[in-house]
Amino acid sequence: MKDNAKPKAYISVTGYHKEDITSDKGLFYITFKRTGGSAEESINSVREDEKKVLKHIEQYSESTDIEIEKTTYDTYKRYKYDSDGRVTDKVRDYVTEGRILVTSDDVYAIERINNSTNELTIDGIDIASSYARYYYSEIEDLKISALDQAVENARERAETMASGDNMKIKSLRNARQGVFQINALNDYSVSYGGNFDTSSISKQVTITVNAEFIAQ
Repeated sequence: MKDNAKPKAYISVTGYHKEDITSDKGLFYITFKRTGGSAEESINSVREDEKKVLKHIEQYSESTDIEIEKTTYDTYKRYKYDSDGRVTDKVRDYVTEGRILVTSDDVYAIERINNSTNELTIDGIDIASSYARYYYSEIEDLKISALDQAVENARERAETMASGDNMKIKSLRNARQGVFQINALNDYSVSYGGNFDTSSISKQVTITVNAEFIAQ
């Protein structure tokens, strides 16, 4: 008996999914410092600055939905140099750094605080470093749903190709996940290990899937 069944064909495609998300967790970290002739002097000066920094944070947060961790301090000595540029054992001064971490579900409060740090500098605060970071708390669930969408996109592409030869997709033969890229909006950069942007509130997530389907 003659077998009139169409032969199988394998169609390889790349599925793609892009999704915009908005961060729902933020943190602001600031380090400020003071120098003094003694450890006590530098510590007391930093504690005065701490009051100004905390007041500033509360003012610009415009929100009660913030958590401020207890300030931590670190004091160290700086030594004098001799005429040949070598460090001596004579103490030049003491430096104390104060560190404050602010976290909030109100990412825009964190953004306001971060964008206003120049005012602290104008007010005489010696800022050693400051930055804000923004995160999306459901990122793992999002990765799963994004992967599903990428596979579906791959199937649609394969169906389009199969229809050109009057064939239909029967099943998924194999698939290989690409790397997740989490970037700021309109940033399409990629990296081998995947990007994970924390500098932007608004982000875009992209994922690819290399899939092979059986068509007949």
